[in-house]
Amino acid sequence: MSLYIELNVNRNKTIIFAISFVFNRHEFICHHYFKRCNMKKTLLMIFALAGTIAASAQTINFEIDGLKYETTSANTARVTEVATSELTVDVPATVEHDGTTYTVNSIGEEAFYYSKITKLTLPETVDSIYKRAFATTQFAEIKLPSKLVYIADYAFNSSNIENLVIPASVDHIGYGAFFTCKKLNTVKFEGNVKTMDSSIFYHTPVTKVTLADDMTQIPTKMFLKCDKLAEINWPANLESIGSGAFYDCVALKTSALPATVKEIGDEAFLNCSSITSVNLPAALEKLGSCAFSMTSINDLTIDSNNANFKLVDGVLYSKDGRLLYLVQMKGLKNVNVASQCIGINGGAFWGSEVETVTLPKSMLAIDDYAFCQSALKSINFPSSLVFVGEQGFASTKLAGELRLPVNMPIVSDGAFAGNKGITSVVIPSLVKYVYAHAFHNCNNLATITCEGSKAPEFVNVYEDYDSPFYNIMATEVNIPKGSADSYRSEYWTDYLALNESDKAVLAVVSTSPESGATFSEKDFTAAFDITFGEPVTIVEEHPDAYLRVSAIGGNPLLSGNVLQPDDAWYVTYPSASKETVRIWAADNDSYTMSYASEADKEYTLVVPAGIVKNAAGELNEQIVISVKGYDPSTGIADATVAPSVATEVSRYNVNGMKIGKNQKGIAIVKMSDGSVKKVLVK
Repeated sequence: MSLYIELNVNRNKTIIFAISFVFNRHEFICHHYFKRCNMKKTLLMIFALAGTIAASAQTINFEIDGLKYETTSANTARVTEVATSELTVDVPATVEHDGTTYTVNSIGEEAFYYSKITKLTLPETVDSIYKRAFATTQFAEIKLPSKLVYIADYAFNSSNIENLVIPASVDHIGYGAFFTCKKLNTVKFEGNVKTMDSSIFYHTPVTKVTLADDMTQIPTKMFLKCDKLAEINWPANLESIGSGAFYDCVALKTSALPATVKEIGDEAFLNCSSITSVNLPAALEKLGSCAFSMTSINDLTIDSNNANFKLVDGVLYSKDGRLLYLVQMKGLKNVNVASQCIGINGGAFWGSEVETVTLPKSMLAIDDYAFCQSALKSINFPSSLVFVGEQGFASTKLAGELRLPVNMPIVSDGAFAGNKGITSVVIPSLVKYVYAHAFHNCNNLATITCEGSKAPEFVNVYEDYDSPFYNIMATEVNIPKGSADSYRSEYWTDYLALNESDKAVLAVVSTSPESGATFSEKDFTAAFDITFGEPVTIVEEHPDAYLRVSAIGGNPLLSGNVLQPDDAWYVTYPSASKETVRIWAADNDSYTMSYASEADKEYTLVVPAGIVKNAAGELNEQIVISVKGYDPSTGIADATVAPSVATEVSRYNVNGMKIGKNQKGIAIVKMSDGSVKKVLVK
């Protein structure tokens, strides 16, 4: 028990006192108000009351018939320890001490911990069982009291219970309450338990579970690693299945889910290898990552009344087709991902038999474990792709040369680990970070080429085992001429020797607008000038460039917001020197596109490698130019959007007639570099 006394005098000269005491998991607060004129009497009353409370709540410890107790109130007691060598123990409903009869209402923390008792009986008066009360005990059977309300964390951890009935009275079961009960065979719930923590039956050999019809939730990791669980009824009112609830339940054969289920959490049925069919209910609103990965599903269906998902040729998408959630694990070999799809959910193909995947030009992100341990042999990486998650392609059947997505700045932890068929890897210049284990155990990886002049940084690499290139065949990395110092500074030489090419990367001298500048006007033309220190030849007239939009402070390279041209991106010369090229977005009439910028946004142009070359055949690496949106409140105007090297030659109205600069309306302007653009004169 803890006791607190607080005195205060308010502005009305009234004494306010509060006595607060914590007793048997409950807090009681008493407030009393007394006038200042009776202060002496009041103080005496306060301390008398405090003494009375303290006396009445004083804990008394005693032992009767081999069980130790402590009082929890004036007429209740808790079992705190077993002190008998007897193998059979009956906990009494009441005990008498010093003339007072106490009702035994709880079993205290670790009261029977490691007890050798083989038979135990609990009275109906017990309503609470505390932490590890029966952990690592020997008795095989126990009847839980019908008035039991509270079962604490690890209450029966590693006990020998074989069959368990949870009374309807129970409203709380704590974390790991029956954790690793190595002989547990059956479990029956007689009612809905209001609150249940994680991992209640973790790694038990339970074979059959009966859930009450009024249960609405199955909590996180409730049956994690219950590899003997083969039979379970689904409550008629079930609404949610928590993350990892049945992870590694390899004997579970059915998932005929009730129509009421709204949410299936991450990894809910991961590696339930005996599940062969799933019908997703009409009410389903949320399907987590890896929910049905590594199963044996050859029959995937969804209720026709479901408003959130759709099934197309064995592939589950969001209703709008923008997110791919899950594929049929068995029997499906080839997948053409829907043209409007922008993302693949975590574990969507994990463990599937799919061998060939075609991604659309819209694809932006592939989440963690998406293709892990699948039969994947072939996949295209569109230039739109900016993210592959942890172990996204770990342990697949990919073989030969792997060229990473050109606009992906991060190679995630273990992203391509365990791909024994990969023989060479090309890392584009836009890659900024390579995480630990990225190509871990790619045993036949013999050639590594980095195209960037600036070395990517290693992340979370602390030991040799953490190396992105642990246990591979290659002993060196090919890098551009003149970039060795950069790679040494990022510790690449701790794992690989450096082999400089005879060709350097074509360097950029300047850009217009400069990266980091702010647009001088709200409306800007999507035209950027890139200047090199020497004449260049255009290699790619229509590059696969991207103008990405993100909130300032975010990562623009990972932004899915792309300003697409109506037609295509063009590369032209704005002047005769050919040391500068202009990359610009064209509309369907081959005019320069215009966009409206916002002050809180950043606009990032990503120009691919290899659009130009110099006389020595050296190509440009990827170029990134970021410009902040126009903000009239700052008065900043430090970017020239329209390049200054080009001047206006002539101006025409939409009917093709030559006009003056002051004529109002839409005008077509021809520039000195041969480009044209639309302008509006108000």
